[in-house]
Amino acid sequence: MPYLTVRGSRLHYLEAGTGRPIVCFHSTPASARFYQPQLDRFSSGYRVIAFDLRGHGDSEKPEGSYAMADFLSDYVEIFEALDLRDFVLVGCSVGGIVAQLYALEHGANLKGLVLIGSPCSRRGRDVAGFHRAVRERGWEAVAHGLVDKQLHADTSLSVKAWAVAEYLKTPLHVRAAEEEALLAEIHHTERVVDIRVPTLLVAGVSEEREIFEQMALMSKRIPDAEWHVIGGAAHMPNFERPEVFDPILNQFLKRIGYTARNAEHVEQ
Repeated sequence: MPYLTVRGSRLHYLEAGTGRPIVCFHSTPASARFYQPQLDRFSSGYRVIAFDLRGHGDSEKPEGSYAMADFLSDYVEIFEALDLRDFVLVGCSVGGIVAQLYALEHGANLKGLVLIGSPCSRRGRDVAGFHRAVRERGWEAVAHGLVDKQLHADTSLSVKAWAVAEYLKTPLHVRAAEEEALLAEIHHTERVVDIRVPTLLVAGVSEEREIFEQMALMSKRIPDAEWHVIGGAAHMPNFERPEVFDPILNQFLKRIGYTARNAEHVEQ
């Protein structure tokens, strides 16, 4: 498995294909493997890279800070190490929050931005409720509950069981630190007007109401944005309904002139 040492930690990633890069970051406490449908579909015409965030998946899980600013520093170092310029950045949930921050600070380095189930504020987040649930039920039970919440109700039990196993690769000390950081750091609702990168926003119809509403708002505030809602999906429509998500992404790439190495095959 490929790894990249970033700010003192080994970060795992998946990579497929050659051509112009599409770089993907997942939600928490998920992993890069939730982008497998896109690795399979788009690798015929693009270089698709999906990273496990620090503390998640098969990346190292050090004790210490999991601030959003730290994740942003990881993004910057990853892109410099891979010598990425004028690429498309895809982020789901926390991965998308950090992608927004990257676009605000380094937008000139991006050709396009794709946000999936990704809000622009976490004020009011019930961090105390998270800690209480962990104390009363344990982290494994909480992870089961997250999967039930974040994947559509029609998702098969086998897929949910696989997702729980991926979620549990993220230890409690990482999730607890992230919860605190999200509440303390993330509220840039007014700043999204400064995202000057063509942006695709996608949400599942069964997405958490607050996230859904924030994304709808961003779709109106970001100058060059398009907004899609996918039925039969919740927090990760790229994983839950790739047969719907992938053509939307492909059309977005065409719109911004991000041509594939083998465009005809990607269309199939």
